[in-house]
Amino acid sequence: MSRIKMLLDVIEDVRSLGDSLQALADAMASGEPKEEPKKKTRTKAEPKPKAQEPAPAEAEPEKKPLTLEEVRMVLAEKSRAGYTAEVKSLITQHGADRLSDVDPAEYEALLSEAEVLGNGRADRLGSGVRNLFKYSRFYSGSDPQFREGDVFRIIVPLNETYSYDYKLGQERPDTVDTNFDTIDTIPTLDLVSRNLTTEENVVLELITRDAALTQKQVQNITGYSLSTVKRIMARLQKEGVITRIGNNRSGKWQVNG
Repeated sequence: MSRIKMLLDVIEDVRSLGDSLQALADAMASGEPKEEPKKKTRTKAEPKPKAQEPAPAEAEPEKKPLTLEEVRMVLAEKSRAGYTAEVKSLITQHGADRLSDVDPAEYEALLSEAEVLGNGRADRLGSGVRNLFKYSRFYSGSDPQFREGDVFRIIVPLNETYSYDYKLGQERPDTVDTNFDTIDTIPTLDLVSRNLTTEENVVLELITRDAALTQKQVQNITGYSLSTVKRIMARLQKEGVITRIGNNRSGKWQVNG
């Protein structure tokens, strides 16, 4: 009987232990639920900001055409500076007797040529713009044409009526008709500055065209004094621009390079 009782006590203890374990399990089951592992989610990549496009370059303001008043102001200024005759000549070269009759398409060129007057560029050729007009009229009876660029040029129309060979043995008139009409067949004299004065360029051109000219003939053609012609010839020889070949009576001039 005692063994049976002991066996029953053990069974009871086991049962109590089982109940305790069950209670513990129930208590754990009634607590916070076990967290499930988080699923990995893909995040959408944020779009890259667009590169900022460069602002369009501002268009240069359209150049306004010159007005008659703008041209008139410049030409009036040149006239007050003593270039009235030259201003009138420029207007004539652009096909009109008065500024108001000049084609507006010619304003730009007219203004460019007028700005040369008195700015020092033409003065480097010698005694100034007035002499350029003076000797152009002497050669041709018409006014020079200015060409502004990498090389400053003055184009002087020629005519046999005013050329040196026509003048030999004749008196040079005191005045020259400045309204002489230039035609396409008239040759032109292209004076390019060689660091010579206007007078020296004139003499050089004469002896280039006729190497047998004497100093007296140059005097008759140009109207310079004989002493001035001799001085010019001496300087041209000293600078190596010209060389005398032969004697004074039968010799001739050679223009170097």
